[in-house]
Amino acid sequence: MGQTAIETWTTIGGRFSRLLASGGSERPSYDRSILETADCVVVPTLGPILPNWLLVVPYRPAGNFRDWSDATQKDVSGLISEILEGLKISSDRAIWFEHGPSASGSPVGCGIDYAHIHVLVDPPFSFDQFVSSVVSASTLDWRRSAAMVAYRSIDRGSSYFVAGSEHAAVIAEHVEIAGSQFFRRVVAQLVDKPEQWNYNDYPHLHNVQATINRFAPQSALTAVS
Repeated sequence: MGQTAIETWTTIGGRFSRLLASGGSERPSYDRSILETADCVVVPTLGPILPNWLLVVPYRPAGNFRDWSDATQKDVSGLISEILEGLKISSDRAIWFEHGPSASGSPVGCGIDYAHIHVLVDPPFSFDQFVSSVVSASTLDWRRSAAMVAYRSIDRGSSYFVAGSEHAAVIAEHVEIAGSQFFRRVVAQLVDKPEQWNYNDYPHLHNVQATINRFAPQSALTAVS
């Protein structure tokens, strides 16, 4: 899509408008590029409950990564693997997740309405612990999947949650009942900060800086084509 489409989506998801814009305009620390690929930019996220919390934002406008995959004919798990390889992080050390809204303005979109995937590097809990907490935190119908086919199994037009690590993933669809920032609330519970899940109220800028300190020096030497 052209620049007009990009401007439309970034107006809806204004949080990313500076991030995706060309030029050298001043940006907050959480919009500092950690890694860029042909398809996306990786930055710290606003409100990271933990350090080493990254956000993957595609250049091609999409409301969620299910739609992005359809439009680009690219595999999302392959994109994540490419990013982890660029950061020299083995896949077993990362947990990734997405809140996938089916329409703009949905609480599932967490107030952003532009596709983005969260990546936690070296979190203080395992993927199995994360999944157990995810299932316990909702009444949703969760199913397991191989990570490489997870997005292909999601119905077009359905809202969804998906989380994965290495070769495994879990998926739930029609998830509006779970509300906003679902996975953030799970992480907050896991690290005994249950009230600090909302990025609007808790920006956690010290964790943003810790993420930059860890990844930014190597990002200057790393490029993924």
